[in-house]
Amino acid sequence: MKTRWLIIIFIFLVQHGFSQKNTTQFTGVNGRITQENEAIRKKEISVRSDRKINALTYALTEGKWQKQYREKIRKERDETYIYNVKGPGISETFTRIFDHETDEGVHFRDYSNGRKTKDGYALSKFPLVLHGEVTEYYPSGQVKSQSIYRNNELVSNQNWLPSGEKYIDNIFYSADQEPLYSLGMGHMHSHFRQAFLQSGLDISHLTGQIIVGFVVMESGEIADPRIVSGMTSALNAIALKAAGTLTGKWQPAILDGKEVRYFQTFPIQFMHRENIFQNVEFDGSMLHWDIN
Repeated sequence: MKTRWLIIIFIFLVQHGFSQKNTTQFTGVNGRITQENEAIRKKEISVRSDRKINALTYALTEGKWQKQYREKIRKERDETYIYNVKGPGISETFTRIFDHETDEGVHFRDYSNGRKTKDGYALSKFPLVLHGEVTEYYPSGQVKSQSIYRNNELVSNQNWLPSGEKYIDNIFYSADQEPLYSLGMGHMHSHFRQAFLQSGLDISHLTGQIIVGFVVMESGEIADPRIVSGMTSALNAIALKAAGTLTGKWQPAILDGKEVRYFQTFPIQFMHRENIFQNVEFDGSMLHWDIN
């Protein structure tokens, strides 16, 4: 009954646009719309005028709401809106066009620098509640992913590499229980540290970060280690090789009582004047910005 009531509210927002001055949306694991006591993210929307909206997105960190990014939304014409997004590690401007309404909801298209980046369906505009098929594109125009959402929850996805080659399907970025590494964080840290120390490279003067990503499969094996964000080609190669030679298995992620494939990231932080590097906590969703 609660879910039905939420959907009715969001459809009302689609029809009436800016009629509600202030809206707060709470979402839990995997984008699930929920109450505040079960939420891990919240979005506060404030309508400044008939052409301007401000939105603030927060993440729950150690029991406190920490601001992730803010969006300034300006209506340009008809159903065309310009989004200006800023936050730690993110700064972008894109255009969102709302087209027609169907049984799936309202259709939208996103553009950045004249290139289409995303299109799909939503139950509401502000906030965007994804529902039905959503497609994302690489800058080349090649399809990156085709996902199915139900009331903002990711249900399934198909994925492709920039080359057009098929990638691993049904990857999730948020779960009720995240993967656990059998040998522990201490072993993980030591493994990566030794890889850099044994490389012969002088890393004492470095400042920066490499983020290694990989998919933890249902079997507990890792698949497709890759550099999500890197530094030099030599450093990236060392980090990638270390990820590929990591021993031990993983306890897979659990979502809705089932084992699922999960995209895991491992940030490596280089500190200037330190002949070591530091790694921060695992985070499977830190790079999965859901700008709605």
